[in-house]
Formats: sequence, structure tokens, C-alpha cells
Amino acid sequence: MGDAVSHEELVAIVRTNYQKTQEEFCDLRQSIAADAEELDEKITELKSLLLQSTGFKLPGPTDAAGVASTLETADKQDAAVKEFGAEWLVSVQSLIPVTVWAQEDFPGKFCKVKQSLATASGMPQPSSLPSPPGLPIAVTPTLTNGYPSIGNAASGPNPSMPSLAPTPAVSGMSLPFSATLAGKHVKIELPRPRRFTKIDVNSDIHAWLSCIQEYLTISAIDVSYWVVFATNYFEKAPLQLWEARKIQLHTQPDVLYSWHSFRQWCIDSFSLHNVERHALAQLEDLRQTGSVAEYKAAHNVLAAKTNLPMQLRIYWWERGLKPEIAAEIKVDPLTYKGYTDIEKAQQAACAYGAHYDPSPSAASRKRDRPVSSSDTDSGSDTSDTERN
Repeated sequence: MGDAVSHEELVAIVRTNYQKTQEEFCDLRQSIAADAEELDEKITELKSLLLQSTGFKLPGPTDAAGVASTLETADKQDAAVKEFGAEWLVSVQSLIPVTVWAQEDFPGKFCKVKQSLATASGMPQPSSLPSPPGLPIAVTPTLTNGYPSIGNAASGPNPSMPSLAPTPAVSGMSLPFSATLAGKHVKIELPRPRRFTKIDVNSDIHAWLSCIQEYLTISAIDVSYWVVFATNYFEKAPLQLWEARKIQLHTQPDVLYSWHSFRQWCIDSFSLHNVERHALAQLEDLRQTGSVAEYKAAHNVLAAKTNLPMQLRIYWWERGLKPEIAAEIKVDPLTYKGYTDIEKAQQAACAYGAHYDPSPSAASRKRDRPVSSSDTDSGSDTSDTERN
């Protein structure tokens, strides 16, 4: 029989073998990682060479989840167009979610991609934004009973069922049509809607909504995108109210981007009595010119005539303060966050204004205090010193 191996020696052998195995495993893992990185670089290089030599594009996702993930951000959108091509982006148009269309730059980016695709194929494009699948891509007005009517170019005019044209750009491009009237080639341009910028007595939200709806209908924009395109025409106070509504309904996109819900909200918010219209316009333009207390009183009087969302009211309140005061009360000292209650925001501004108001009138507003005997003695001593 051989020599017996002690327990300590056996443990040492096992430990040595384990450490050796671990080292070999680490080396193998590092080698695999290096090979994978090198392989990725070669694949990327081959993709680039293939694209340069043949113009071949890799197939992109065609399911709703894959499209949403691929187009989630602006950087991903650029990378997807570069990798999958313009044809892919146009082909999955119906799968692009509303949240992507709501991004500020995406509609314009889609326009450019579709225009580049049309230019490359040599096909004329009467409009720059997409038309939803299943709708005709051309509109040819024809003369019916002496008046132009819109009919399907393929099936002939049908006054009772007008065809819809491709979508126009939200940036303001007019929608051109071509027609032959009385033997002459005529170009008809649909005027773009005006921007809704201010709540005042001259604002007619019903007329504006009707104009927007007609424009989007003729432009063949899918109704699920109407709210996204319509709100691109908001500016100033209406835009701020819309942003507040987006925050309020961020968990209910079906309600937020429903045209029926949006239309009713516009009517409730902007179809106001003259008193409330004037109050909103004055409150938006109100600025502090005197003390904080005076500004607070004027702000509250106007706000009482309106129904502003709390965050928008706080925003207008802080914007109207003098810059040196507004800079000091942006954050609640108890929470280190922005104010969510108008009363607390006003209390903080009034307290700061009362103690740190640098204006000369602040000193004159202080009450004269009674003259004490010590002041009299001090004054007498000063007079004696001056006489001496």
C-alpha cells in the first residue's frame, strides 16, 4: 500500500486544483470576450462594406413592440434609418406608436425620409407627410356642375365620397393639388391653419377647431394623430395649458390623445366668458412693479376669475416676480423641491420681499420709532462734541 494522504494534504491539493481551474476559466472567458469583440467589429465592417458596395439594408422589425423600441429616441431613429433604410420606416408607418409621433422632431424627420425615398424612386410627391395605409395617394379635383370637386384619380370623380390627399407638413407647407379646369392646368393650395397663441376676446376656439379638422381631414392624417398635429399650432398660454394637461394625463394616453376628449377640453378651456378671457390674458402678462404684497393681491384677484391648473399658476406667479426675488424662492427650503402649493410660494416670496427688498421705498415704509432718552443723551453728546 502507498503512503496515506493526510487530510491537510488532501485539502491543499483540492484548493490548488480549484485555483488552477478558476484561472483557466478566467483566461477562457477573457479569450471568448476578446473573440466576440473582434467578431462584432468584423461584422460591423462587413455591414459597412456591403452597404457601400450594394446599398443593401438589413431587415428591420415589423411587429409593434419592435418598432416602438427601435424608434424610441431620436438617436435610435437615426440609427434605424441608416441600418434598415427609408423603405422600412415608411412600410411600418401604421405600427409607429402615438408617443413617437408626439416627439417634436419625428414628424419632420419622417417627412424628409419619405421625400428622399420618393426622390430616389423618381415619383412625384404632392405632399411631404405620410398618408395612412389604405387611403388614396393622389387627389385630382374635377369640374362638377361648374364647381371643383375632389374625386379619386383612379376611379373618376365622386362628389359624395371625396378622396383624401397625402398628409401635409405641420411646419406650415401648403397642400398642393393639380387639376384640369376648362382645359387649363390649375394648382390649388389649401391654406394652412393659423396658430392659436393667446386667450382673448378675439379667440374663437370653435372656428379654429373646425379649420384644424377640415385641414387634417383633407390632408388624410389618421385621426389617431390629430391631437399631435393640432397641438403643434399652440403657442404661449394655450401651449402652457396643454403641457399642464399632458402632465395631468400622462398615465392615460388614450384620453390625452383622443380627438373627442381634446376638442371638448379646448372648448372648456378656451371658449370662455369675456371676463375670464380678460383675466387670463392679464394674469399671463402680470409683472411685479411694486412690493411683493401688491403683486400678490393683483395676482390673486385675477386668478380668482380663472380656473388655472396649480402648476401653471405657480409658474406664472414666479415668472411675474422681480428676477432677484424669483431667483431666491424657486425651491421650498423644507423639501428642496419646487413649490406645489401657491400659498406657500406666495408666503415665501412675501417673507423674502419684506426683509430683503432693496428698493428705496422700503425704508420709507418703515414706521418711525419713538425717541428714547439714550438717543437724546447721545444726540446731546454729539452736539457738545461738535461745538467743542
